[in-house]
Amino acid sequence: MPRNIIKKKHSIERTSYLWRRILIENRLPADGTVVEVAPGYEQKIGAALSLFGFRGTLYVIEPDRNAALHIHDVYRHILPKATIHIVCKPMEEVVPKDDILSPIEALVASHPFDDMVIASIVKEKNFFSEEKDAGTRISSAMRRMYAAIRDEKYATGICATAITWQRFIEEVRPRCVIASQYPSRTLTLKGLKKRQNSGYAVMENLKNTYKNSLIEHDHKRSFGVKGDPRWWLVAEFQEHPYY
Repeated sequence: MPRNIIKKKHSIERTSYLWRRILIENRLPADGTVVEVAPGYEQKIGAALSLFGFRGTLYVIEPDRNAALHIHDVYRHILPKATIHIVCKPMEEVVPKDDILSPIEALVASHPFDDMVIASIVKEKNFFSEEKDAGTRISSAMRRMYAAIRDEKYATGICATAITWQRFIEEVRPRCVIASQYPSRTLTLKGLKKRQNSGYAVMENLKNTYKNSLIEHDHKRSFGVKGDPRWWLVAEFQEHPYY
Protein backbone atom coordinates (compact mmCIF):
# COMPACT_ATOMS: atom_id res chain seq x y z
CA MET A 1 0.00 0.00 0.00
CA PRO A 2 1.45 3.44 -0.90
CA ARG A 3 2.80 5.41 2.04
CA ASN A 4 0.54 8.41 1.41
CA ILE A 5 -2.54 6.18 1.75
CA ILE A 6 -1.26 4.78 5.03
CA LYS A 7 -0.61 8.27 6.33
CA LYS A 8 -4.09 9.43 5.38
CA LYS A 9 -5.69 6.29 6.76
CA HIS A 10 -4.07 6.73 10.16
CA SER A 11 -4.23 10.53 10.42
CA ILE A 12 -5.27 11.89 13.81
CA GLU A 13 -8.27 14.19 14.07
CA ARG A 14 -8.45 17.01 16.57
CA THR A 15 -11.28 15.22 18.36
CA SER A 16 -8.92 12.38 19.27
CA TYR A 17 -6.87 14.79 21.38
CA LEU A 18 -10.05 15.72 23.24
CA TRP A 19 -10.79 12.04 23.80
CA ARG A 20 -7.25 11.50 25.11
CA ARG A 21 -7.67 14.37 27.55
CA ILE A 22 -10.97 13.02 28.88
CA LEU A 23 -9.57 9.49 29.21
CA ILE A 24 -6.62 10.81 31.22
CA GLU A 25 -8.88 12.93 33.42
CA ASN A 26 -10.96 9.85 34.15
CA ARG A 27 -7.85 7.93 35.19
CA LEU A 28 -7.97 5.22 32.55
CA PRO A 29 -5.01 2.91 33.20
CA ALA A 30 -2.88 2.24 30.14
CA ASP A 31 -3.21 -1.49 30.78
CA GLY A 32 -6.95 -1.46 31.54
CA THR A 33 -9.92 -2.93 29.68
CA VAL A 34 -12.02 -0.72 27.42
CA VAL A 35 -15.21 -1.43 25.46
CA GLU A 36 -15.85 0.75 22.41
CA VAL A 37 -19.31 0.75 20.84
CA ALA A 38 -20.06 1.24 17.15
CA PRO A 39 -16.99 3.03 15.79
CA GLY A 40 -17.97 2.22 12.21
CA TYR A 41 -15.05 3.32 10.05
CA GLU A 42 -13.95 6.06 12.47
CA GLN A 43 -10.76 5.69 14.49
CA LYS A 44 -11.20 8.70 16.78
CA ILE A 45 -11.14 6.68 19.99
CA GLY A 46 -8.48 4.26 18.76
CA ALA A 47 -6.26 7.20 17.86
CA ALA A 48 -6.85 8.70 21.31
CA LEU A 49 -5.85 5.42 22.93
CA SER A 50 -2.75 5.34 20.74
CA LEU A 51 -1.81 8.87 21.84
CA PHE A 52 -2.44 7.70 25.38
CA GLY A 53 -0.02 4.76 25.02
CA PHE A 54 -2.75 2.19 25.60
CA ARG A 55 -1.51 -1.38 25.98
CA GLY A 56 -4.50 -3.02 27.61
CA THR A 57 -7.49 -4.91 26.20
CA LEU A 58 -9.94 -3.28 23.81
CA TYR A 59 -13.28 -4.84 22.91
CA VAL A 60 -14.90 -3.27 19.86
CA ILE A 61 -18.63 -3.83 19.37
CA GLU A 62 -19.38 -3.27 15.69
CA PRO A 63 -22.26 -5.08 13.92
CA ASP A 64 -21.30 -4.04 10.38
CA ARG A 65 -18.88 -6.77 9.25
CA ASN A 66 -17.05 -4.62 6.70
CA ALA A 67 -16.60 -1.80 9.21
CA ALA A 68 -15.47 -4.30 11.85
CA LEU A 69 -12.80 -5.74 9.56
CA HIS A 70 -11.62 -2.26 8.65
CA ILE A 71 -11.37 -0.99 12.22
CA HIS A 72 -9.62 -4.18 13.35
CA ASP A 73 -6.97 -3.65 10.67
CA VAL A 74 -6.49 0.00 11.65
CA TYR A 75 -6.36 -0.69 15.38
CA ARG A 76 -3.80 -3.47 14.99
CA HIS A 77 -1.50 -0.90 13.38
CA ILE A 78 -2.05 2.05 15.69
CA LEU A 79 -2.35 0.01 18.92
CA PRO A 80 0.41 -2.60 18.50
CA LYS A 81 0.75 -3.25 22.25
CA ALA A 82 -2.98 -3.64 22.89
CA THR A 83 -5.10 -6.78 22.63
CA ILE A 84 -7.99 -6.15 20.23
CA HIS A 85 -11.20 -8.19 20.28
CA ILE A 86 -13.89 -7.51 17.68
CA VAL A 87 -17.44 -8.37 18.71
CA CYS A 88 -19.39 -8.32 15.46
CA LYS A 89 -22.87 -8.02 16.96
CA PRO A 90 -25.39 -5.29 17.71
CA MET A 91 -24.98 -4.00 21.24
CA GLU A 92 -28.26 -5.55 22.36
CA GLU A 93 -27.03 -9.03 21.33
CA VAL A 94 -23.71 -8.88 23.16
CA VAL A 95 -23.46 -11.36 26.03
CA PRO A 96 -21.31 -10.12 28.92
CA LYS A 97 -18.95 -12.77 30.35
CA ASP A 98 -19.11 -14.62 27.02
CA ASP A 99 -18.31 -11.88 24.49
CA ILE A 100 -16.70 -9.47 26.96
CA LEU A 101 -14.76 -10.22 30.11
CA SER A 102 -14.87 -7.89 33.11
CA PRO A 103 -13.85 -5.80 34.93
CA ILE A 104 -14.33 -2.94 32.46
CA GLU A 105 -12.56 0.33 33.12
CA ALA A 106 -14.38 2.36 30.48
CA LEU A 107 -17.31 2.03 28.10
CA VAL A 108 -16.75 4.53 25.29
CA ALA A 109 -18.43 5.61 22.06
CA SER A 110 -18.02 8.42 19.56
CA HIS A 111 -21.26 9.61 17.97
CA PRO A 112 -23.06 6.23 18.23
CA PHE A 113 -26.63 7.10 19.07
CA ASP A 114 -28.15 8.19 15.74
CA ASP A 115 -26.52 5.17 14.09
CA MET A 116 -28.11 2.86 16.63
CA VAL A 117 -31.52 4.49 16.25
CA ILE A 118 -31.40 4.05 12.47
CA ALA A 119 -30.07 0.50 12.80
CA SER A 120 -33.04 -0.39 15.01
CA ILE A 121 -35.35 0.85 12.25
CA VAL A 122 -33.57 -0.36 9.11
CA LYS A 123 -32.28 -3.66 10.56
CA GLU A 124 -29.55 -4.19 7.95
CA LYS A 125 -26.14 -4.88 9.46
CA ASN A 126 -24.19 -3.58 6.44
CA PHE A 127 -26.34 -0.48 5.99
CA PHE A 128 -23.57 1.84 7.18
CA SER A 129 -21.00 0.43 4.78
CA GLU A 130 -23.40 1.16 1.94
CA GLU A 131 -24.06 4.63 3.30
CA LYS A 132 -20.34 5.33 3.70
CA ASP A 133 -19.70 4.51 0.04
CA ALA A 134 -22.06 7.35 -0.90
CA GLY A 135 -20.05 9.92 1.08
CA THR A 136 -21.92 13.17 1.60
CA ARG A 137 -24.27 12.38 -1.28
CA ILE A 138 -27.63 10.73 -0.72
CA SER A 139 -29.17 8.59 -3.43
CA SER A 140 -32.80 8.87 -4.47
CA ALA A 141 -33.50 5.44 -2.99
CA MET A 142 -31.88 6.38 0.32
CA ARG A 143 -33.74 9.68 0.41
CA ARG A 144 -37.04 7.85 -0.12
CA MET A 145 -36.15 5.42 2.64
CA TYR A 146 -35.50 8.23 5.12
CA ALA A 147 -38.64 10.09 4.04
CA ALA A 148 -40.70 6.96 4.75
CA ILE A 149 -39.54 6.76 8.38
CA ARG A 150 -42.34 8.15 10.51
CA ASP A 151 -41.81 10.08 13.72
CA GLU A 152 -43.24 7.15 15.66
CA LYS A 153 -40.46 4.90 14.39
CA TYR A 154 -37.83 7.43 15.43
CA ALA A 155 -39.44 7.64 18.87
CA THR A 156 -39.40 3.85 19.19
CA GLY A 157 -35.78 3.71 18.03
CA ILE A 158 -34.75 6.41 20.50
CA CYS A 159 -36.39 4.54 23.36
CA ALA A 160 -34.93 1.19 22.28
CA THR A 161 -31.42 2.64 21.99
CA ALA A 162 -31.55 4.28 25.42
CA ILE A 163 -32.81 1.05 26.99
CA THR A 164 -30.07 -0.96 25.25
CA TRP A 165 -27.42 1.33 26.73
CA GLN A 166 -28.97 1.26 30.20
CA ARG A 167 -29.18 -2.53 30.22
CA PHE A 168 -25.65 -2.92 28.90
CA ILE A 169 -24.24 -0.55 31.52
CA GLU A 170 -26.09 -2.45 34.22
CA GLU A 171 -24.73 -5.78 32.96
CA VAL A 172 -21.07 -4.91 32.34
CA ARG A 173 -20.82 -2.38 35.21
CA PRO A 174 -17.99 -0.22 33.80
CA ARG A 175 -16.12 2.15 36.08
CA CYS A 176 -16.97 5.00 33.70
CA VAL A 177 -19.00 5.73 30.58
CA ILE A 178 -17.82 8.32 28.06
CA ALA A 179 -19.88 9.08 24.96
CA SER A 180 -20.15 11.96 22.50
CA GLN A 181 -22.95 12.99 20.14
CA TYR A 182 -22.03 16.34 18.58
CA PRO A 183 -23.57 17.81 15.39
CA SER A 184 -22.53 15.79 12.35
CA ARG A 185 -21.43 17.72 9.28
CA THR A 186 -22.30 14.75 7.05
CA LEU A 187 -25.84 14.46 8.39
CA THR A 188 -26.26 18.22 8.00
CA LEU A 189 -25.09 18.13 4.38
CA LYS A 190 -27.46 15.25 3.66
CA GLY A 191 -30.36 17.08 5.27
CA LEU A 192 -31.01 14.25 7.74
CA LYS A 193 -32.28 16.44 10.55
CA LYS A 194 -34.53 13.83 12.15
CA ARG A 195 -31.71 11.32 12.31
CA GLN A 196 -29.42 13.97 13.80
CA ASN A 197 -32.03 14.88 16.40
CA SER A 198 -32.58 11.24 17.31
CA GLY A 199 -28.97 11.03 18.48
CA TYR A 200 -29.40 14.12 20.66
CA ALA A 201 -32.57 12.62 22.16
CA VAL A 202 -30.76 9.44 23.23
CA MET A 203 -27.95 11.51 24.72
CA GLU A 204 -30.41 13.59 26.75
CA ASN A 205 -32.16 10.45 27.95
CA LEU A 206 -28.90 8.99 29.24
CA LYS A 207 -27.79 12.28 30.78
CA ASN A 208 -31.08 12.35 32.67
CA THR A 209 -30.38 8.82 33.91
CA TYR A 210 -26.73 9.13 34.90
CA LYS A 211 -24.83 11.85 36.67
CA ASN A 212 -22.77 13.72 34.07
CA SER A 213 -19.40 14.94 35.38
CA LEU A 214 -18.35 16.99 32.34
CA ILE A 215 -19.02 20.64 33.13
CA GLU A 216 -19.01 23.84 31.11
CA HIS A 217 -15.47 25.09 31.71
CA ASP A 218 -13.70 21.76 31.21
CA HIS A 219 -13.27 21.39 27.46
CA LYS A 220 -15.28 23.90 25.47
CA ARG A 221 -12.57 26.53 25.21
CA SER A 222 -10.01 24.37 23.40
CA PHE A 223 -11.96 22.15 21.03
CA GLY A 224 -14.73 24.27 19.53
CA VAL A 225 -18.20 22.86 18.89
CA LYS A 226 -17.19 19.23 19.44
CA GLY A 227 -15.86 20.07 22.89
CA ASP A 228 -19.12 21.64 24.06
CA PRO A 229 -20.30 19.70 27.17
CA ARG A 230 -23.82 19.56 25.70
CA TRP A 231 -22.63 16.85 23.34
CA TRP A 232 -20.90 14.65 25.94
CA LEU A 233 -21.80 12.17 28.63
CA VAL A 234 -19.01 11.47 31.12
CA ALA A 235 -20.28 9.40 34.02
CA GLU A 236 -18.07 7.77 36.63
CA PHE A 237 -19.40 5.02 38.87
CA GLN A 238 -18.16 3.70 42.18
CA GLU A 239 -20.50 0.83 42.94
CA HIS A 240 -23.73 1.15 40.96
CA PRO A 241 -24.24 2.94 37.62
CA TYR A 242 -27.29 4.89 38.75
CA TYR A 243 -27.83 7.80 41.10
